[in-house]
Amino acid sequence: AAHSFSGWEIHPLTAWRISTASPSFSLAANPSSLSLLPGQSGSSSITVNSVDSFTGMVSLATTTLSGLNSSGPAPTVAINPSSVVLAAGGTATATLTVGTSSSNTGDYAITITATGNNLTQSLSLSLSIVDFAVSANPTSLTVPISSSRQSTITLSSINGFSGSVGLTAYVRPAGLALSSPSASLSASDLTLSAGGAGTITLTVTASLLTTPGTYDVTLSATTSGVTHSTVVTVNVTIF
Repeated sequence: AAHSFSGWEIHPLTAWRISTASPSFSLAANPSSLSLLPGQSGSSSITVNSVDSFTGMVSLATTTLSGLNSSGPAPTVAINPSSVVLAAGGTATATLTVGTSSSNTGDYAITITATGNNLTQSLSLSLSIVDFAVSANPTSLTVPISSSRQSTITLSSINGFSGSVGLTAYVRPAGLALSSPSASLSASDLTLSAGGAGTITLTVTASLLTTPGTYDVTLSATTSGVTHSTVVTVNVTIF
């Protein structure tokens, strides 16, 4: 029979979503930057994320680029594990560990490269090895018996160091001296801002009982297990 109609007819429609995205993965670091003192070590958690249902093994490797202001041997960098397996929509983590030597300073860029299923992603992490310096002015004092003399001790931030630094003074006697001069500091610690400097005063006193002769006063500045020192030579005289 012939099909006839009048007016409008409504027919159901079926829709399909066509995805053009390719499975991949992404990288993230926490923290994304490290600031260490010479001789210290640090770590960052590296997260690998499945994107658009990526599955499979991802290999991880690192390279380190030294900055123009860097000195000393390159820091050691390791990532563990060196490969992870991702499930669709899942995540995996690895630990990046950085070690420095006592002679390291400067800035470094650490690149983490991830490779899997013919895909490569990379992430850069910044490393700053900061430090501080201690100096004395003057570096030698002549102290007559029954008097005192002073030297200015300066702490300076290197490559952005900031924090509190403790200070001590130690007098090394000259030979078999029966009585050494005393050494005192105007403060037992200093707080440095990044790029800044601070001073305290060293006072050396020779009493009537102090044995004349030459002494070394060692000034030690310490923070987070890192110590730097300077020496002030003291000559105690009778007059």
